[in-house]
Amino acid sequence: MRRRRKLILVVIVAALAVLAVESISSYVIYRNTSRLEKSFHPTGLATVALLRLISYKFRGRKVVVWADHGPLFYPDPVRGFAVHPGHYEINEQIDGERHRFQLTINSGGLRATSYSATQASQHIYISGDSGIFGWGLNDENTVPWLLQGRLPQYEVVNWSLTRYSTVHALLQLQQARAQIGPEDIVVLTYHPIDVQTNVAQPATFRDFSEGLEAQLADGQFISKIDYPFGAFDDQGRFVIRRIKLSCLLRDAVADCGQVNVDMKAALRVTERALDEIIALHVGRLLVAIVGGSESDPVISYLRAKGVLIADIRPAASEPESKDEITTDTHAGPFWNHLAFMRLLSALQSNQLIH
Repeated sequence: MRRRRKLILVVIVAALAVLAVESISSYVIYRNTSRLEKSFHPTGLATVALLRLISYKFRGRKVVVWADHGPLFYPDPVRGFAVHPGHYEINEQIDGERHRFQLTINSGGLRATSYSATQASQHIYISGDSGIFGWGLNDENTVPWLLQGRLPQYEVVNWSLTRYSTVHALLQLQQARAQIGPEDIVVLTYHPIDVQTNVAQPATFRDFSEGLEAQLADGQFISKIDYPFGAFDDQGRFVIRRIKLSCLLRDAVADCGQVNVDMKAALRVTERALDEIIALHVGRLLVAIVGGSESDPVISYLRAKGVLIADIRPAASEPESKDEITTDTHAGPFWNHLAFMRLLSALQSNQLIH
């Protein structure tokens, strides 16, 4: 009898210990995901889930990306790199979280904005990086697609792509200058990260060799890219130069022809790139602000130049500001829908569309 009581007591103590560990593990997971403002859908024991998360941290956080076929990215002589036409299913995985989305690149090498080609005499050209491109989203959730659905009288052309900058927008406008009519609309997006990518700051490319572009391309992708960036020549004139992307991924870049510039110089390059775009006088220009503070010097510069501005940034208090894809920091569908509504409102209020 005494032995049975001891056994029961041991079982009770063990059960209480398991419950205590489970409770602590659940609390730690809850607090961590709440702090990161991320969703978490556990299955099984919380302790096992916590140990799995800890193991991911020790192994290093890296987004693993793959497509159902490929390669997706390839080197381009003008823009540095571009994407192959086709319909892709993209998968991302990090810390046990997995995300999948559909990506359609049309015959022109641009992300699709509708299920079928739009026949319209007027166009809306939208430039930008992965945010406006809608990385992590199905085609139908992206800002250009939503805009196309609301404005069938226009053909919406999505020029954006991950790692593209203001310099890329300038190159695209220079190439397409002859085909852009006076009633066409050019939407140039701006985010503070553009200031660094415009001058090819090495720090912004450190993860490129393990990033989604490299993972969705062939083995020689990095070595073949000549990345365009803005600079000033010896006479102080704005020029677009190119640098081997492999140089930006090395610790020492002095022998690669790239000069590291400070933030003040980078801002001057961005301002001059914007001046070049304005001076082209192509279409009707609207700059959509997708990030940055009110004190951002580039935003102040644009306002001083009298450029039409669409502020599509969500306030910190708005739920959409915290809407992110579970496997990376790209904005989710709610953020993109809010950005679309604000961009559409700006187009209407500035009488660019009717």
